[in-house]
Parts: sequence; structure tokens; C-alpha cells
Amino acid sequence: MSNIHHQSDYVDDLLLRLDEVLGEFAELSLSTLDHTELDRVLNRSINLGSQADGLAFAAIQEAESAAMSLTFGNRVLTTHLAKTTRQPVRTIGGDRSLGLWLSDLPELHAALIAGSLARPHVAELKSIDSSLVHPFLVRDQAMLIEAAECLGWTDWMQVVAYWLNAVNPDGELSDPSDPNYGMRVRTKANGDVIVTILMDPVTGEAFMTMHDAEVKKIEVNERQALKHDPNAKTTSHVQKNLDALLRLMARGWRRADGSYPDFLVNIVMSEQVAEDLLARTFGHIDPDGSNPLNIDPFEIPIDWSDIDGRCETIRGTPVHPKHALGVLLAARLRRMVMSADSKVLDHGHDVRLFDKTQKNALLVQQRGQCALGTQAPFRWLQADHIHPHTKGGPTSLSNGQMINGADNLAKGDR
Repeated sequence: MSNIHHQSDYVDDLLLRLDEVLGEFAELSLSTLDHTELDRVLNRSINLGSQADGLAFAAIQEAESAAMSLTFGNRVLTTHLAKTTRQPVRTIGGDRSLGLWLSDLPELHAALIAGSLARPHVAELKSIDSSLVHPFLVRDQAMLIEAAECLGWTDWMQVVAYWLNAVNPDGELSDPSDPNYGMRVRTKANGDVIVTILMDPVTGEAFMTMHDAEVKKIEVNERQALKHDPNAKTTSHVQKNLDALLRLMARGWRRADGSYPDFLVNIVMSEQVAEDLLARTFGHIDPDGSNPLNIDPFEIPIDWSDIDGRCETIRGTPVHPKHALGVLLAARLRRMVMSADSKVLDHGHDVRLFDKTQKNALLVQQRGQCALGTQAPFRWLQADHIHPHTKGGPTSLSNGQMINGADNLAKGDR
């Protein structure tokens, strides 16, 4: 027991010393350093980042093998670390994946901790790893590390390319069960959505056939428009690709009668922001009748915590009002009254299931997040009775919440 306490004290002492050193560097006036000293600090700081990654990966490996997350009430280590470090789940998940991958490549891991390799080297090798390549990667770790120590990034990548051709001359075979096939969606802080799609050759060929045909239709329409009006608007090839994909998706979403099962876009915008946006866009007259204000029409103060300043998607993603302007001008408006503490006023129905309007109201109230605090994708959220309906709980907003479907099933089982 004394040894355990001694080791715990030693770890605490190391972390305290590390904090102190980093604090001293933070207080250092870099402007007083000459170029040689500044270069030394800059290079060492970057290398320390990679070494810290290596140590974090080692801790991740140990935490996984010891099932540490269960101690803190989480089934998955990624969920625990995302909560305690307040970082995105995808960032922690990437670190966990890289750390567990390195557990089978101890020489690469040791080189990362020692500073001989940087994180991009390791990430690049992981990206080319496969069932065919892996045995050779385990065998040739030392050679790849030596090349990284001697060569710049571009030359090292060339070495890796030659090595990959040597160990896998037939190229990577397509595996229909590859878990990487599929679509990944990421929303940036400003609301932009990044979509990454990886398809197998057959599915990809089918997609390209449909997509190319749709792009050609757009190109034909633009050429015809230019014949009638030389100043007609044209789009870039990248924009045509996106427009073609959206047109294909919209046709699949449309019912046979031409209607849609739900609104494609749900924007939550306060009355104040809507009025301000329209006034600034189309001209605002001062009370004394003078000319419109000389202001930027889209410099609108938005406070995420103030319901009068809200402009966001139903998922809770903030949207700049200029992006919502087109929707506002052609939208079907639905009035929703909220209290000062952002609670939607009750308009419940005496029915078993929550209707679409109530579900949307709950999503607006929770900003598209699970009420239980779990990191659940938006599409997994389900309407749930806080006080069970079977025990007399009303189907009303005051008794409703949106939670992860798995949690909802587990709650029902209990």
C-alpha cells in the first residue's frame, strides 16, 4: 500500500512540476529572445506536443485495458474523456483510435514519445494500414522511423509510397465489409456542414452515373439561360456537384403526390431577430423620417442564451441571419411562445404519443440535445414522457423530453 501511495505522490509531483514549468514559459517574454533562442523554443514546443500525444496514447491504452471509464460511471472511455476535458467526442475518439492502434506498434509509439516521430507521421501510417499491409508495417517500423529522422515530410512520404508499393504491389483490395464505407457528417461551429462519403466501387459507380447525369442537366440549363441572357448567373463545377446531389436527394425525399413527409429546413428565429433582419435588409427609416440607417445589414448581435436573440436550426446549431433570409421570405411561419427561461408554453394533447409539433417544440427547447446529457446524434432523439404515461403522466410539453432512443428503451424496460 505504501508503494502505491508513493507512486501516486510521485505522479502528482510530476504533474505539478509540469504545470509550473509551463506556467513559467507562459510568462516568458518571447519578444526579448534573439532569433536563435526563439527558434529553439518554437521547435522544442512543437516536438513537445507530439511527445505529449505519445504519453496520452500510452495512458489511453492502459485506461482501456483497465476498463477505467466504468469507475467513473461511463461505459466508453471516449464519453468519459469528452466530459472531463470538455472536448468534442470526435476529437477524443480520434485520439483513442490512434492510441489503440499504436498498441500493436511499440517501436512507433516509443519513437513518438521520444520525439523522433511527430503525430502526422503516425496518422499517415495508420491511414494506409490494412490487413495486407499490417504485418509488413510491424516488421519495418525501425526503417520508417529512421527515414522520418533523416528526411523532410515530402521526402518521407515518397519513402512511404515506395515502401507501400513494395509490400502491396497489387494495391489495396476493396473489402465489402470495410467499416469505413459510409457517410460521415460534421457540423462546424458556424453551422457549415462537412460531409465525407466513402463508397465501394460498385456503389460508387452507381452514384457517379446518377450524379453525372444530374450535373449535365444543370450544365444544359445554364447554357440555355446564357443564350437568352449573356449575363445569366452560372455556377462553379464544385457548386454544380453539390446542387446535383441535393436535387437527387430532394427527389428521393418527395412523396409520389409531390408532398414531403416533413419540412426540409426548420429555423428557430426570434421575432426580434426576424424584424431586425428584414428592416436592415430592406431599409430602416429613423423615427424622424430621415434616410435609412447607414449600417451593415448583417451586423446583428446574437446572444445564444437570450431567446430574443436566437437564430438557429432546430438541432440547436447557431445560424447567421443572412443564411436564414431566403428561408424567412418563403417560409411557412409557426408561432411558438416561450417563457423568459426558454421553456415552451404547454399546449399538450391528451393522447399517448407526442405529435410532430410537440416534438419540434421539445427540440427547440433543448436545442437539439438529449435531455439526459448523452452525446446522441440528433436523428436518434425520441420524445419521452418524464412521468410515464402508463402511470398517468400527460402527453404535454411540461412532461416531455427528447432523449436518446437507446436510453428511452432502457427506461421503458425498467
